[in-house]
Amino acid sequence: MPTAEEQDKLWGQVVTELGAMVQGYYHGNRGSSVFVIGGENPTFADVFLTAFLWWIRTVFGEGGTEWRKITELGEGRVGKLYEETITLCGKKET
Repeated sequence: MPTAEEQDKLWGQVVTELGAMVQGYYHGNRGSSVFVIGGENPTFADVFLTAFLWWIRTVFGEGGTEWRKITELGEGRVGKLYEETITLCGKKET
């Protein structure tokens, strides 16, 4: 089992890598939309990323520091993507 310090270091790497991935996804639409490809509706890429984010939120909890850090990635676009996709897909949060 990793120590608390090792866990913090690993989590920092996850956030850094995910942040780089998100920036790469959004580079193409130049901030025109919260969705990966742009436009007004989510695509498969958005739903796939939202499913991954849902898993993170479920594991760490909505009020957790980890979830807050994830939603702040891409200048807050990750959190906006999550909320918008969940809303458009008709899923009500519990």
